[in-house]
Amino acid sequence: MDLTLKSIVSSITGGVSGPLSSLYKNNYQRATYQYPRNLGTDSTRRHYISFTILEPDTSYNNEIGNNLKAIGDKAVGELKSDAKKVAADAATTLTDAAFPGVGTFFRDLFGAAKNLGSNASAAIQTIAQADVKRRPRTYINLYVPDTVQVSYGAIYNDQSLVDALGTPYFLAQAGSSVINAAENLLEGGTPSVANILNAAGNDPYVRQVAGTLLGKAGLVADGQAVSQLLNRGIGQAVNPQMQVLFQSVDFRTFSFDFTFTPYSAEEALAIEKIIYEFKYASAPEINKNGVFGTQGMFFKVPDMFDIKFFYDGKENRKVHRITRCVLQNISVDYAPIGWATYDGGEPVQTKLSLQFKEIEIVDKTRIFEGY
Repeated sequence: MDLTLKSIVSSITGGVSGPLSSLYKNNYQRATYQYPRNLGTDSTRRHYISFTILEPDTSYNNEIGNNLKAIGDKAVGELKSDAKKVAADAATTLTDAAFPGVGTFFRDLFGAAKNLGSNASAAIQTIAQADVKRRPRTYINLYVPDTVQVSYGAIYNDQSLVDALGTPYFLAQAGSSVINAAENLLEGGTPSVANILNAAGNDPYVRQVAGTLLGKAGLVADGQAVSQLLNRGIGQAVNPQMQVLFQSVDFRTFSFDFTFTPYSAEEALAIEKIIYEFKYASAPEINKNGVFGTQGMFFKVPDMFDIKFFYDGKENRKVHRITRCVLQNISVDYAPIGWATYDGGEPVQTKLSLQFKEIEIVDKTRIFEGY
């Protein structure tokens, strides 16, 4: 297998032709790398994955502040105006014996509440999208590895209906059991209190409550264990009535393993740059401002990734799409076939393992869109 590598810089005069040319057009004149060099042109390399490394756009912070200030100013202006309307409506309504202004009063009151909700929603959306704007820093295009797998995981909790209902449930059932025992004995004549209690005592609900009450009274160390022992005496055990309840879904994760085999010092340097870009993107930066100096209180967050599958120069929609990701884990093995280097010290072969996690939940709508 011809696993060679070519490092392409987007500022090359004349650009890059072929199926990948559209990938190298960007407004930031950043570096673009591909592996192997026949990616997208050779008949065996028509499939490839595009990784776009996205760094935070530092100018966006001021934009967030400006947007929040505009929303706040708008909310204050509306609040003052709505308050005047509602106060005027209230005065008119109270001074009019027929109360014809009640409709107007409530209309303006609901309108004020709607304005407040709208402004609060806009502020929340602005804050939630604070990390949306990023700019491309590096483009890396690699061959599709032999294994490409995605898992869709949902989180379900096991919930006991008995635990959810608690002691009141058993108390109610125990009371019903005592009444039923008395009614059954009455059919055969007039029973004694002792007979009624003996009959009720064979009921698992009554025994369950007895153990619980002994525990709450502090007469035994573990009331629940006593309840189980009491019910064992009549060959009974509590059915927990387990239910499966949906909670949420996991963020999807994707793992890719790439093997690089350079055949020259130049290609080895290009591989080193690719690995460096992934490592650099995955790492945060300590913000050294403030009294803590080099041990700053805050991190500048790592970069994010846009990942797409391509086929013959076009995005491949026959496989799942991937939402924006963070690089959660990165592993570099410089000796997958044993330690060996060229004369300059470059590894003969390097294996790069990447694990990404999406930052968006994939729901039915997203799956309908191809994710």
